[in-house]
Amino acid sequence: MTSAASAEPLVKEVRGSHCRTTLDLFAEWARVLDFPDYFGHNWDAFEECLFTTVESAESADSAGAAGSVTVVVRDAAQLLVDEEPRQLATFLAIVDTVGKGGGFSLRAGREE
Repeated sequence: MTSAASAEPLVKEVRGSHCRTTLDLFAEWARVLDFPDYFGHNWDAFEECLFTTVESAESADSAGAAGSVTVVVRDAAQLLVDEEPRQLATFLAIVDTVGKGGGFSLRAGREE
């Protein structure tokens, strides 16, 4: 049996309390995940930048090890609470789609 090398995951932390609206969510995730300056602050751009972040982590290790991205959301109950429920549904659909490609996971962290 051959075992593939695996890089340490890239773990980033966002605060749900900084993501109460879609615009705040876009700003927080862009800051934490270092989205490019051209990030358009809309759902399509968010999905594209999230995919790009995961792809970059997967190809970053010159030794061929596959990296991954884990985002821990602190105060997760605050995520998009000032928005219509469909905004949270859109967010969850995007992270689900990105996660199905492998290399990405989302975790709820404890409130501090």
